Amino acid sequence: MLKRCPKCEIQKDVVTEFHVNRQSYDGLCTYCKTCSNEINRSVQARNQPARLRNWARKIADHLHLNDNDY
Repeated sequence: MLKRCPKCEIQKDVVTEFHVNRQSYDGLCTYCKTCSNEINRSVQARNQPARLRNWARKIADHLHLNDNDY
């Protein structure tokens, strides 16, 4: 059985090329594994500065440091 990925617009095998998503009407993710991984990497890269700031703030709170200390 084949399904078309809307990002790359290629029809791919549903068994090997799509992640499972039980909330979806067909039980599969919208995007193929390749496109999904690409999207996730770009989102992580875009959010990395905020994630690092939050991580530093969390460590500082744990060590009872002020904003000026880190």
